[in-house]
Amino acid sequence: MTENTIFGTPLWHIPREETDYNVTETMKEWSLEWQKTDKGIKVSNQVNGYHSAGSENFNYLPCFYHLKDRLNFLPKFTFTSWWINIQNQGDYNASHNHPESDLSFIWYLTDNHNSLVFTKPDYEMTRRRLYQSFKNYNNNPFMLTWNWKCSAGDILVFPSDTLHHTLTHEKKELRISIAGNLNMII
Repeated sequence: MTENTIFGTPLWHIPREETDYNVTETMKEWSLEWQKTDKGIKVSNQVNGYHSAGSENFNYLPCFYHLKDRLNFLPKFTFTSWWINIQNQGDYNASHNHPESDLSFIWYLTDNHNSLVFTKPDYEMTRRRLYQSFKNYNNNPFMLTWNWKCSAGDILVFPSDTLHHTLTHEKKELRISIAGNLNMII
């Protein structure tokens, strides 16, 4: 697990381990089966991207034990909700955050091909003109976005108020992840 800081915001990237392959494949197959029985909802998913209805029941996740184990480095927390994202070529997620939660996670079941983009909120809201002016400037001091590359089996954890979106999926194979929210226990 590595802790990174982007825009003064911590982000934890937990890379897959050699032994994670079977768990990742199990979760990927389970997600595709879930999609057959849950028609999904429209939230940040755009074009035809699939977003399952959210659930607070983590017992549905066949490898929940694995997720809990991989997040055991965090202070005390409770899992609050989860959902599945499945994207075909051309699909993407619009910019959004997860209000009323402390942390969010994305468990990648396929490679994301550097498609996750975090947006610096204060630049987005107050420095838009500065960013546009420096956009093509060498050594741009106003980095508005940060792309994050994850492989199948990687888990990303970040503060829930962090704006993020996915780029349009360019590949023919599916892009699949389980996402969710956590609340800290104080």
